[in-house]
Amino acid sequence: MKTKFAGACIVIITFWVVWTALQLPPAGTYRLDTGKSEVYWKCDKHNGILPFKKGFLHIRKNGDITGKFDFDLSLFEVKDLDSAKYGTAKMILENTLKNEFFEIEKYPQAVFWLYDARPINDSIFRITGDLFFHGITNCVEFDGKLDYRQGVLHLKSKPFYIDRTDWGVYRLSPSLPVADDENGWTVTDSVRIRVDLVLERE
Repeated sequence: MKTKFAGACIVIITFWVVWTALQLPPAGTYRLDTGKSEVYWKCDKHNGILPFKKGFLHIRKNGDITGKFDFDLSLFEVKDLDSAKYGTAKMILENTLKNEFFEIEKYPQAVFWLYDARPINDSIFRITGDLFFHGITNCVEFDGKLDYRQGVLHLKSKPFYIDRTDWGVYRLSPSLPVADDENGWTVTDSVRIRVDLVLERE
């Protein structure tokens, strides 16, 4: 009998610890701090950031989390090339990515709609949403850690990968039947992504 009671206590204590760890930040609206929030990308040997234009997360009392984040494609930046040493090469690469790959004049808008965030363990959540980019919408899913302190919510994702061709970005893609570059150059379709968000409670 004592063994069963002790076992039940352990189960209750374990449940309480896990439940406490998974507590969400207070319900309300959290506005994105665009100066501290970025999307980090890496493709082949290059890497950089994609800044946000605006965004928010809304946490309801029942635990539902939704949000919307707009990107500023005009500020897309390559970070592995030093501006002082490789300023011209950096500018050419950024303009090529913006105009030939992303076609930002034709597709100026990029938005991520977050519609689900489910706890996995501790403060890790499975984030699900739709990414509208290059005129196409696809579902994106990744794991991220939520940390809330003194009115500031920090969401930092684990690195994850997307395939750029899912959004119709085929420039220099190795998946093309015929190379679209006269020298046969290609750029991998796989892009490594990491999201870092800082939001303040209204």
